[in-house]
Amino acid sequence: VNANIDFDTRIGNFKSNTDDISTTFPYNEYSTSINEFKWEMDKKRMTFKAPEGSTADFTSIAKDQDSLTFQGGNATYDMVNYILKVNKVPNIDVVDSRIIPDSGKVVIEAGAKMRTLFKAKLIMDSINEYHRFDSVTANIYGKKNLKASGIYSYINKTEKKQKIFFDDIGAYKDTADSKLHVYAKAKVDTSLKLQILPKIFYKGNVNISSAREPVQFKGYAKLDIKNPKVKAEWFSINNVLTKDSNYIYYKDPENEAHRDMTAGLVFDADSSDLYASFFNAKKSERDKSLFVANGLVYYDDTTKQFIAGDENKIVNDAPRGNVLKYNDKTGQVIAEGKMNMGFNYGMVQMQSAGTVTYDVNKQDPVFELALGIKFDMDDDLLAFMSQSVLKGNGDGDNADYTSEEFQKVITEFLSPKDEKSFREGMNKSGNFVSSDALPYTIFLSNVKLKWDKTTKAFYNIEPFSVAFINKQSIATVVDGYIEMGFKRSGDYFNLYFPAGDEDYYFFMNYAAGNMQIVAGEKEFNQKLIDIKPEKRKFDTKDGKTYMYNPGSENKKNTFINRIKFLQSEAKPAPKKK
Repeated sequence: VNANIDFDTRIGNFKSNTDDISTTFPYNEYSTSINEFKWEMDKKRMTFKAPEGSTADFTSIAKDQDSLTFQGGNATYDMVNYILKVNKVPNIDVVDSRIIPDSGKVVIEAGAKMRTLFKAKLIMDSINEYHRFDSVTANIYGKKNLKASGIYSYINKTEKKQKIFFDDIGAYKDTADSKLHVYAKAKVDTSLKLQILPKIFYKGNVNISSAREPVQFKGYAKLDIKNPKVKAEWFSINNVLTKDSNYIYYKDPENEAHRDMTAGLVFDADSSDLYASFFNAKKSERDKSLFVANGLVYYDDTTKQFIAGDENKIVNDAPRGNVLKYNDKTGQVIAEGKMNMGFNYGMVQMQSAGTVTYDVNKQDPVFELALGIKFDMDDDLLAFMSQSVLKGNGDGDNADYTSEEFQKVITEFLSPKDEKSFREGMNKSGNFVSSDALPYTIFLSNVKLKWDKTTKAFYNIEPFSVAFINKQSIATVVDGYIEMGFKRSGDYFNLYFPAGDEDYYFFMNYAAGNMQIVAGEKEFNQKLIDIKPEKRKFDTKDGKTYMYNPGSENKKNTFINRIKFLQSEAKPAPKKK
């Protein structure tokens, strides 16, 4: 060591003759690579200074701090209080992240204890710099250990900064790569009015990891809906989002009381109303979902709609999937995809798909569907029925299977493996019949339905198309009637086909496992009677029963009168001149 001590000024200057000798502070358990210092005897202070334009290492030699090291430009050592003050510290690397001290100052006390850093910055991680925190209060306990808090500016696709206070920042071992990383946890309440996406509020836990860019939001989201007719509620989500994220993903969400919520259309078992649910809990456990859209939700600023439903359909314009759209300004709801309709018909199967338009201000939904109905019946009877309906409606309009609406809806009935062959067959013949791809006894399209809460039933308001009856293509628009309803004794449906003038028809009434059929042609009715009852009955191992039997003309007449009345009530009143 080269020493120069002036006892007049009581200042000593010391410099090591070699560059590889460090200076150690035993009481503070730190060392520095600075090998030159000034000793001010009266002030009982030592000043260490790195060469001009450079920095030097300051390293903890405490056993539990894993050689925590940072750079400093100069330092002073208080020989009375044994305090080491390091200046011009650009940053401190902890775990895989970086802390930038305010004004570049760090203070080391006895036992390698670093004083709490205030107004610092935190960068997670030090290489990719995924996340930045400001106004950080940090306690650094070693190379692999810290506890901190700070403010994070969350940015969604609008690029507007929203400040979130994270009160728990520390180190953890990630199960994905078994390495140490830094985490940050926060809990956001409604006072922050945090929008994780445009017009979608959030409250709950926010989790950040230095190992990855996306931010995890595990809590509750709520759509920014202003229309008083639609109640916006908090629904559960668990998403990871970046500033470029466009969607919130969800599946069978719950509210804060852990009640199931839905995005779709619901039948109110108490009031017999239908209501649109845009992430609401059902009013009653007895309410039935008619249409459910699961997948993702976002606000489309171009169309001014909240859009929810199948990811593949929304993102990739796939032909299948349920989608629900809501315009908060107009109150218009559009549902598109498969409909459950909420009916339980036992051994008779009914599938439906199409669109529903609904105005929340008027609460008058209109369903435009295709219906596939599958049930057992003697092939000869079905052939008789199909031929009569075909001939009796020979002057009717041809069904339109080329429309974009039909092309969309038929896809919901087809599996992907059957779609190509079905469309090839359609292109050749222009029609279709019951097949493995469409295993229905009767298939209807362009069925426009309204809901009557008094009878708790759907009924058609316009003529509809009969695509086929069993193996016979009909492909004709008929002036028929259909009704599907709920009853405590069992769900039911009525179906009427004209087959010529009013004396020629087919009417089917189904309820509680019993299909009653009557025709305007006596020959058909006799053929039905001639089939032995045991041949008209079917059972399953789980106790379900289905049978078809002769029906009642009076019941048919009552049904037609009721539907005609409902249709007349559904028509808008003529405008006053």
